[in-house]
Amino acid sequence: MRVRKNACLWSAPPAYSGRGRPRKHGQKMRLNDPNTWLEANTEIEIDEHPDLGKVRVKQWIDLHFYRAPGQKVNLILVERMKPMSNGQPFPPLWLAWVGERTLPLEIVWFKYLRRFGVDHWYRFALAKIALDIA
Repeated sequence: MRVRKNACLWSAPPAYSGRGRPRKHGQKMRLNDPNTWLEANTEIEIDEHPDLGKVRVKQWIDLHFYRAPGQKVNLILVERMKPMSNGQPFPPLWLAWVGERTLPLEIVWFKYLRRFGVDHWYRFALAKIALDIA
């Protein structure tokens, strides 16, 4: 699922010190501030995609949102290195993966490229169902 560009996620808390209530959150990672980003667990670069050019994909494992410290989230960043036609960089694409196991970034990247056709198929299928009901 997509994550908004100004969201914040937290790492796992440090080990319990023995005093007071155990901490729920570790270091805060603001997605719109690269200075707060943790070191990525996995990173790949797709050298030359025919349409998109050079693409960098990073992944952070076992982060969580503030209101759900028990739910582990893997955060994925997709960055296009080639600028837009007006010279501005493409905005980063943030994705969250929630599941039992982590897929390799090559597979996640390939599946996301196929998302456009699948999303439109669902849109048209739901429109047909709505017409059949009416």
